[in-house]
Amino acid sequence: MENPEVYSDAASPGRESLGEGSADLEKLLQTAEAENLQMVKLIDTERQRSTEFQKQIEETIAWTEQLEESTKNLDVEAKQLHNKFKQNREICEGFSLNSLKKTSAVLDEHEEALRKKFEMISLERQTQLLQHQEDVEKYEKIWSRYARKYEDIPLAKELSKVKETAMNTEAS
Repeated sequence: MENPEVYSDAASPGRESLGEGSADLEKLLQTAEAENLQMVKLIDTERQRSTEFQKQIEETIAWTEQLEESTKNLDVEAKQLHNKFKQNREICEGFSLNSLKKTSAVLDEHEEALRKKFEMISLERQTQLLQHQEDVEKYEKIWSRYARKYEDIPLAKELSKVKETAMNTEAS
């Protein structure tokens, strides 16, 4: 990134006053430099916003990984509960079948509640992830639009040519 202070002073060393005819050119350069500084600040702001959104996406990804780990734990827990259910059925075959049915119903309800909770959290995460991705794309488009708009400004084109000429002169 270019240092905005490099081009901020129209009367900086290296520029010679060419008389009254160059006053307009000096004003034009000052205007172009001011616009360039504004555009650089705007681009920096958009980059910061993009970085913030990227950080949020990374946090969401970490949260997703945590949810996936939690899901694995829930699956293990569900299998353990199912095995306990089988053991209880074998032990209690001589006992009341109604008692086992009630236990099974409670376990099934608990499993279904956990499954619904997981689905709800997963949907929320998906929605947040999509929203963050849309926001990042939106700000990338805005940044691109500002860059194109800046490049189309005649003063910016002229300033670019002046810089290029100065660089070529220095290189020679």
